[in-house]
Parts: sequence; C-alpha cells; structure tokens
Amino acid sequence: MSGISNTTILQTVNGQENKIATVLTYRIAFKVLAITDTVYKMEVRYQSLDMVVNVGGKAIEMDSKRNDKTDIASSITAAMMNKPFIILLTKSGKVRAIENVEKMIIGVFDSFPQIDPLRKEQIKNQFLQSFGGNVFKGNLEMETAIYPETTVVKNGKWTVNIKLESAFKANIRTAYQLTDMKSSYYQIRGEGTIIT
Repeated sequence: MSGISNTTILQTVNGQENKIATVLTYRIAFKVLAITDTVYKMEVRYQSLDMVVNVGGKAIEMDSKRNDKTDIASSITAAMMNKPFIILLTKSGKVRAIENVEKMIIGVFDSFPQIDPLRKEQIKNQFLQSFGGNVFKGNLEMETAIYPETTVVKNGKWTVNIKLESAFKANIRTAYQLTDMKSSYYQIRGEGTIIT
C-alpha cells in the first residue's frame, strides 16, 4: 500500500491561531499470515516514509531515503524500514491490536552506537512516547481505517472514529465520501475533526 496524506490542522491557543501542515508519503507492505472471521493477522513493514511538517513557517522533514548521517531523525526513520511488526486488522481497516513495535523501535536505536548513551536513551524514550504501540496503532489506523462497514455507491458517505494516544490524547472523527470509481482505483475524500 502506498499513499500520500495531506493534513492541515488549525488550532487556536490563547487567542493565537496556529497552522500545522503535514504531508506524509509512505509505502507499506502487508503480508496476510492468518484470517479469522473478518480479522486479518498481518506482518507489516514500512518500505519508505517521508514526513514534512510545516509549523510557523518552518519545515521539519524526516525521510527514510535520505542518506545523511547528520540528519538523525531521517536516519532513525531509515533504520525502521523493512522491520516487521504484527497487526490484527479488520475488514474496514480498524487496527484491533499491534505487536512488536516497541521491540522494533528499541532495535533501531541499538543500531546507533555513535549517539551518546544518555542522549540516545532520551531520544528513544521520546520516540517511544511519540511512536510506541498505542500511538503507532492510531497513526497506522488513520491510514487504514478509511473503509465503510457496509457497501457504498459513488458519492456515498460514512464516518470513522479513531482514538489517538501520544503526548496528548485525541479523538478523530472523519466523514468520508466515495468521490470517484475507476477500474484501477477508488477515490475517497475525508474531512475530519480532532478533539483533544
């Protein structure tokens, strides 16, 4: 599965409006290991990941394909590529459970002996807080839980609710619409609200 996700968040804090624009480009490989009823046990591997976050006129980028040892964020992202973890995924794209993510992340940090051990531990803990099991589940589900529970026709609409857990907890409610159908793809448009 590959995709591009464009997200714009407008937030008002203390009367000041702030805009955060994120572009996430990814390629993920899924391998079905078992099927039980409507739940798929899958081995998942990120093959590429590029995230650009624009905040306050500044761009921050993590790119798994960037070969720059001084760019620690991109190097960590690159080290996560092709490392397997297991998910239980429903037919509609909801992630029921996720396994081995923390083990994968810890293994990634162990492959960076050049980072000062104290600094590495701090970065690893921040990374686990931002991308650990439940957080990873919610982030992955934002990309996979886009399908309706029942059959829809062109211009049909449905709603998906997702819970995010990271440094802050949030509920995401997204209204989707099937806007186009071609022989090789379906085009889905989503517009959501995040409540923290």
